[in-house]
Amino acid sequence: MSNFAGIFSIVYVTIKTGEYASTLSRGLIEHKLAACINIIKNVKSIYKWDNSIVEDDEHLLMIKTRTDTVPALTQYVKEHHPYKVCEVISVPIRKYHRSIKEKQINLKLKIFFFFTK
Repeated sequence: MSNFAGIFSIVYVTIKTGEYASTLSRGLIEHKLAACINIIKNVKSIYKWDNSIVEDDEHLLMIKTRTDTVPALTQYVKEHHPYKVCEVISVPIRKYHRSIKEKQINLKLKIFFFFTK
């Protein structure tokens, strides 16, 4: 287990199509606002909008970033997301387990710090 005590966060964003998901993800990476983004297909979202219950098929972006980058990342998403109202949820990472060698972890963290600063 590694302890980062809130240095890193996972940010969740839903988006309608794979094309938008890829475009938004690439922009976040290019602007050094995220180190890695997983695009999870076929997420069903159910919510109330204009007094109706709506069901949408969406993609979920699971974005790994530094916690101090979350405000800039959120602003970028708001400016580039196709929805009028988009959801950005961030959760700080307290601990995680990786089954790779310590040297590989250190290398990944150095790369992570470089790309997100």
